[in-house]
Amino acid sequence: KVGPGKPEAINPQAASSTGGENYGWSCYEGNLAFKTNDCDSEDAYTFPVWDYEHEGDVCSVTGGFVYRGSEIPDLVGAYIFGDFCSGQVWALSEDSGVWASEELLNTSYSISTFGEDPQGELYLADLAGAIYRIKSTITTGTRTILPFNQLNVSPNPTNDQVLLQMDVVHQGEYQFQLISMEGRTVQSWNDRVEGSYSKSISLDSLSQGIYILRIKWQNLEDSIRIVKD
Repeated sequence: KVGPGKPEAINPQAASSTGGENYGWSCYEGNLAFKTNDCDSEDAYTFPVWDYEHEGDVCSVTGGFVYRGSEIPDLVGAYIFGDFCSGQVWALSEDSGVWASEELLNTSYSISTFGEDPQGELYLADLAGAIYRIKSTITTGTRTILPFNQLNVSPNPTNDQVLLQMDVVHQGEYQFQLISMEGRTVQSWNDRVEGSYSKSISLDSLSQGIYILRIKWQNLEDSIRIVKD
């Protein structure tokens, strides 16, 4: 939960809970006393399992999801969340009653929300408008979690063309497909990409509607929605 003062807090709620937990506001903010006049004893409240104070660039927790996907097996059961101001993403997990966090990402995004697809894979949204899928890469036996690409198209919506811009993690041959909502590929091309990449995509010949731009590199892929109005 977002606090008005220093702490940002994470309060889990068990699936078996009937609700009604008292998280202590406004007597407590996170684990810190806030306005304790006329408050009950501490055992009347449910305190967070994790909180962090406003140090450095952090300012506002953005709640996420417990990871239930298959892409990143060692994160299954961990709660994934971030901070709106710093762009950091953490995994919070519990082992025998002890909670610990691990920083997964340190991005430049203003993380406004997280999303989950039917397979349990997670996405984060930048307030600027782009959506990123959280993926896993394996290098020399060490797992690194990162968005597949920094990916953006603008203007979006559009009535004629969009500019695709992305900064890739891996250099090499990329496959691009523009797909209609009926599943038909209306444009496709391959390009070798190293570092930053941009391309103007014409939509003049296409009908109004929603299209999905799918980008693949080896066994990794990402996508972004394009709206033609």
